[in-house]
Amino acid sequence: MDRNRKIEATFNYIHYNPVAAGYVRNEHEWIHSSASAYIDGGQCPVEITKWFK
Repeated sequence: MDRNRKIEATFNYIHYNPVAAGYVRNEHEWIHSSASAYIDGGQCPVEITKWFK
């Protein structure tokens, strides 16, 4: 697995944690997550650097 795929897999894992814990039904519902910004360019409560895009 190359570096970019590892980073993407890690982000996917982190974004899915609130769903796996049963707090929300999908990643977009967790207000402390950057999932919406990564998935569809939505609002993000934290700054995302271009380094990760």
